[in-house]
Parts: sequence; structure tokens; C-alpha cells
Amino acid sequence: MAMTNQKPVALVVGASRGIGRQVAIDFAANGYAVVVAAKSHSNDSDQTAPFPPDPTSNASTISTVEREIRSAGGDATAIPVDVTDLHSVERLVAQTVEKYRSLDVLVYNPGAIWWASVDDTPTKRYQLMQRVNAEGLYGTVQAALPHLKRSRKGGRIIVVSPPIYSRFFRGKTAYAMTKVAMSVLTKGLAMDFQRQGLNHMAISSIWPAVVKPPFPPFPQTTNLSPRPSPSNLPPPPNSHAKTPPSPTTSEPPQSFQMPSSPCSGPRHPT
Repeated sequence: MAMTNQKPVALVVGASRGIGRQVAIDFAANGYAVVVAAKSHSNDSDQTAPFPPDPTSNASTISTVEREIRSAGGDATAIPVDVTDLHSVERLVAQTVEKYRSLDVLVYNPGAIWWASVDDTPTKRYQLMQRVNAEGLYGTVQAALPHLKRSRKGGRIIVVSPPIYSRFFRGKTAYAMTKVAMSVLTKGLAMDFQRQGLNHMAISSIWPAVVKPPFPPFPQTTNLSPRPSPSNLPPPPNSHAKTPPSPTTSEPPQSFQMPSSPCSGPRHPT
């Protein structure tokens, strides 16, 4: 059912756990209607115990994130999506706009990861990362762009992808190929916006640092006014030197680095 919505609308893809969940929760806490999208969902989220579940565990799904936001008075809708399937992505965007009548912000957070040398990275693993990381982003952006361009508040796209520097390639070439491609899209699309005079549009990449879980739960209150300060967020880690995670098909728990300015690419190390 379509809704007449006065709130800005954020579509957060990859929002079932970790950083994506926290992004969705923070958007809701700051007055956004949020579409929570990912592959993992649960039909019995109202029976999940304990609640809220560990945000880094498989018990955390888009259904439980939707429940967290709604139970605190926020506006959220969970929509399953498979970012390796273009038709699924297009349905997600169509359902978002059908429900809320607009789309103002897109956050692309899904990630497939396999940290290994070229010798130890099967082609099928590379292909999966390419489909989830680079191709998934491209398809989602293409589907969302017409609606973001019509945003009365100015369309915004946020991508989780790295700065482009050679140290990032070390020991994980195949993974880096797919993630750097995402950063190229950020920089190239920003150039398109400038060239086309779309000054109301902006895209930026962020590249998080690893932090210690658990992430803070959604504040259990019906007052969803913007938070006055980030004092309730976990402190930054003392060191960025971390042991690479074991091969898996999801991103490790992460926290935000400040995004670069509108219509620009990811920040480079100084």
C-alpha cells in the first residue's frame, strides 16, 4: 500500500547486521523512513529472544531490524533482496518507491570477502565477489538513480568502498579488484553529476575501520528526535593493525569513517 510520506526516505542495502543495521537505526533515529534490505530475513522476528539479538549474529535479520526500529516508534520496512539478481534489485527499488512515493538516500553496504593470494582464490570466489560487490552496486545505483534525481531534498548515495592505493591490494588481489571497482563508480558518477550540472546530487564512499562489537542497541524510546551527540557510540580502536578475517562471504563488523564531501570520490590516505 502506498503511503503519503513527509519524511525523507533512505534505502539501506545490506542492513541485516553490523554496520548496515546501525546505519538503518541511525537514519530512523534522525527522522527518516527506512527500507531495510538484505538477503537474510525471518518470518518469526516477533518471537526472537533475546531481543534485540546480537547484531553480529545470524539471528539479526532485516526483520529483527525492522522490529527494533518500529518498537521504538520509527518508520521501517523490511524488503528481502538478492543483489546478485538484477530483477530482485529492481523489485526492491520499485517496492520502496511504491510504498513511500520517493527515495532520497541510497546506502550500499553488502560485501562478499575472500582474503587470499591469487593462487588460493578460486575463480568462482572471485566471480561471487564481483557479482555482490561491483555488479550489485552498479545495478542498485542504476535502478535508484531516476528516483534519486527526483528527490526534493537532493539525492544522496553512500558506498562502502576503499580508497585506491596499492597497499590495499596486498594479499587479497581478487577482493581488491571488486572493491576498487566500486570506488571507481563513486568517482566516475560524481564526475557525471558535475558534468551534467546535477548540483542536487551527491555520492561518496566511506571505508570503515574495525571496531569491537557489540554495537549499541536501538534506544528504547518513542522520542526519535536527532541525537545531540555521538557520545553513545563505541570508542575508536587503539590500533588499525588487525589480523585479516578468515575467508567468508560477508563483511567484518565495522564502524564509520567520515565520508568525503558531496560529489567526490573516496578519501585517499595522507
